[in-house]
Amino acid sequence: MMAMKRSFPSTTRDVPPTKTSPLTRRISTSLLALALATPLGIGVGYESSAGACHNVVTRTDRLMRVVVRSVERAERSLAQGNPRQALRRLRRVDRQEYRDALYSTHSNTLQGYQSVGSVGGTRPRAARPAYINQALINRIATIRSIATIRLGGNVRPNFRPGRLSPEQARQRIEEAVATLREFDTPVAQAYVAEGMVALSEDSRDAARTILAELAEADVLVDAFSWKLLGELSSEPATRERAETECEHRAIGAGRNQCALPRQDAPARS
Repeated sequence: MMAMKRSFPSTTRDVPPTKTSPLTRRISTSLLALALATPLGIGVGYESSAGACHNVVTRTDRLMRVVVRSVERAERSLAQGNPRQALRRLRRVDRQEYRDALYSTHSNTLQGYQSVGSVGGTRPRAARPAYINQALINRIATIRSIATIRLGGNVRPNFRPGRLSPEQARQRIEEAVATLREFDTPVAQAYVAEGMVALSEDSRDAARTILAELAEADVLVDAFSWKLLGELSSEPATRERAETECEHRAIGAGRNQCALPRQDAPARS
């Protein structure tokens, strides 16, 4: 009996075409399109989100650099014996965009200011997080407080110098001293002593004690705090040192304000 030989298709042309339904073809096409589009969409969305975040950080840091320069110039004005100019230097900080930048979590410009130049802070508010810009906010509050004291309290609530009634001026000094009392730093303590003298002549002895202790500990850094110590002291050696330290620490025209009035010579018998 002769075996039957089975034949197989030799080429793909011999394979009969597979029939697919229109629905199957549409599903396949949709899946392919989705597979190609998804990575591209994710990439575009990620880049867009990252770019937006980068723009926010860049803009905030740019604003913060302006704030830092304003604060440094205001502190320089204080060292020049010009508290009025110091307040003027800080006017830009009151603009909303700069205030927003101060309290923004995006800013990383001021990492180095956390422990540099921090002399206290604004009065604490409920539910306010301690952002990295708090040290700079403290410096702004300190500048405004001591400038208010040195201008005799004649500073309006918007921190613009202006003539006030004696009662209003005294209230402004009391507010400045209350703010400074919250700061546990040598600079703030010296400024509190200055405010005490501005409020009452009866506080001269207490203020002199505070300033003398700071000077003894070598942490009295403000030029005009030294001048005040000389004015409150009757010892020639202390007065001479105070005048020298004031001239050494003051800047520019501020040195001309360091001279102390000469003590009256003892009356001859």
